[in-house]
Amino acid sequence: MQNQLKSLIKKRWLIMVLGIMGWSSWLWAAAQPVFTYNGFIDEYFQYNTVNNVAPTDRVFDQSVNTFRTALVFLNLTAQDGNVGGVVDVNIGQTADIIAASDTLEQHLNGGFPSDTLLEQAYLSYSPTSQLSIDFGKYVTHMGYEVIGTVNNLNYSNSFLFGYAIPFEASGFKATYTFNNQYNVMVDLMNTGWQPEGTIGIQRCIGFQLNDNPSSVFGFTINGMGGDDVPNGTSYGGLKEVVEGIVNFNPTSQYYLGVDSVYGQAPTSTAVRPYTGLAFYTSYALSTHWKLAARVERLSDTTDETGFNAVVGSVATAVQEGTLTLIHTIGPLTIKAEFRYDEALNAMGRLTPLFADATGSNSHSTQKTYTTGIVYSF
Repeated sequence: MQNQLKSLIKKRWLIMVLGIMGWSSWLWAAAQPVFTYNGFIDEYFQYNTVNNVAPTDRVFDQSVNTFRTALVFLNLTAQDGNVGGVVDVNIGQTADIIAASDTLEQHLNGGFPSDTLLEQAYLSYSPTSQLSIDFGKYVTHMGYEVIGTVNNLNYSNSFLFGYAIPFEASGFKATYTFNNQYNVMVDLMNTGWQPEGTIGIQRCIGFQLNDNPSSVFGFTINGMGGDDVPNGTSYGGLKEVVEGIVNFNPTSQYYLGVDSVYGQAPTSTAVRPYTGLAFYTSYALSTHWKLAARVERLSDTTDETGFNAVVGSVATAVQEGTLTLIHTIGPLTIKAEFRYDEALNAMGRLTPLFADATGSNSHSTQKTYTTGIVYSF
């Protein structure tokens, strides 16, 4: 009887020890941060009908008649309960352009070098399931398009994306999700029009409102404003940009999007406005084939956006049409694209802006053919 009792006690102790060990292991595993990663490799070849001349005023596709690595992108995310962090690493031609400045205007005018490799590096805290707070460096909330071509309909980026808004920001932002339909974001950041690292950089306030009343229709309102000191001047003032984006999916095959931008910046005597409007559409031909198109116009009579960086040019607007055939094969996305650009003067007539075969900016139009291949993982 005594031996049976001892055996029973030993079994219970063994069960308790094993239970404690299992529970401790579960707690240890639950306490560990969860790491995830993803990324892509983006390669392209571009042919300009004007031989051996890089296309003028393009955002990232600035090579001609050569194969080029556009971007190698790696996203690393860590989540430990309601605390996390995000690091996005960029390498390639696109990263070099972004690093030169936060806008193409600064890039073309020799802006202050930024962090070449880091597209994003921020900490995130979610005190509730509806509220998220981020602090660090992150991509701009403005714009219909994004930096990675694989996430856009077209391979090339629009004039609006390159010249009307900044690429990145550093600061603090808070996002509150009311429900599946509404969410809002506000942020306090470094002025997006000045390159990262600029001494004496001013602050900027931004906001975003998303409303998706159904799976067919949704819209976004973006805005930002803050002090700006234009190149070569000693004056500053409030520069503002507001943007409206509409998404419309009437069927599973057809899509239509609209992006409209209005911005203004001060001078010593007046305000310099600019406007932009872009239309996007796509049609799914099959499971693996899609046709996408974009038409847009960016108007800026005072060259506040900086697209008219050519001395002597009187261009006050640029417009373009782009047609892209998209084919997906597993993790591969292939985009074959034709793009046609025009430069216009104040009378609405074609005017020289784009480079010719000698490097002079004597052409009023520009045509390119591009093939991009992106591997996502």
